[in-house]
Amino acid sequence: MAQYKKDKIKEDIDTAALIVFSEKGYKGTKISDIAKKANISVGNIYRYYKSKDEIFISIVPESFLISVKDLLLNKIFVFKEKKLQYIGESDEFLLINDEFIKFIVENRERILIVFHNNKGTKYEYIKLELINFLIKAVLNNYTIKYGQLLNKNKIEFVIKTIYENLINMTLNILQEAKTIEEVKGYLEVINSYHMFGVANLFE
Repeated sequence: MAQYKKDKIKEDIDTAALIVFSEKGYKGTKISDIAKKANISVGNIYRYYKSKDEIFISIVPESFLISVKDLLLNKIFVFKEKKLQYIGESDEFLLINDEFIKFIVENRERILIVFHNNKGTKYEYIKLELINFLIKAVLNNYTIKYGQLLNKNKIEFVIKTIYENLINMTLNILQEAKTIEEVKGYLEVINSYHMFGVANLFE
C-alpha cells in the first residue's frame, strides 16, 4: 500500500509537471507551480526529484524525440514502392496515419514542451534540427519531380517549408483545440493533406 501511494504521488507530480511546462514553458515554471497543480507540498516534490531540471528530464526524455523521428520517418517511407494513386487506400498508409495521430494526442503536452515551450532547455533548437533530419531523409530516399526545374538549394527550401508548416500547424492545433476529439479531427485533415501533398513531389 505504501509503495502504491508513493508511485501515485510521483505520477501526480509528473502529470502536473507536463501540464505546467506545456503552458508556462521551462523557464516560466517554478517547483511551486508544479506542487500547486499536483495539490501537494513543495517539500513532497523534493522527496522524488532534486530539481526542476530533473523533473524535466524525467518527463521529456531523449527517447521521446527518437519516437517522434521514427514516426515521421515511417510517414516518409510509406511512399516507397507504392503507386501514388493507391496510397490513400493502402493499409500501411492508414495504419501509419492512425499511429501518428494517436501518438500526438497521447503526447500533447510533451510535443508542446519540446517544440514550442522549449526556451532554456536542450530542445531549444530541436525544431530546426528535426527539419534538417527530415530533409536528408527525403533527399536520400526519393527523386523530386521538379528536380530539373529547381537546384538542390531550392529543393531543400521547398521540403523545409513543407515540414515547417506541418510542425507549426500541428502545434497550433494542440494549443487551440479544446477537446481530444477536436485535436483528432483537425489532425486527420492536416495529416492527409500533408501526405498527399508530399507524395506528389516524388517521382
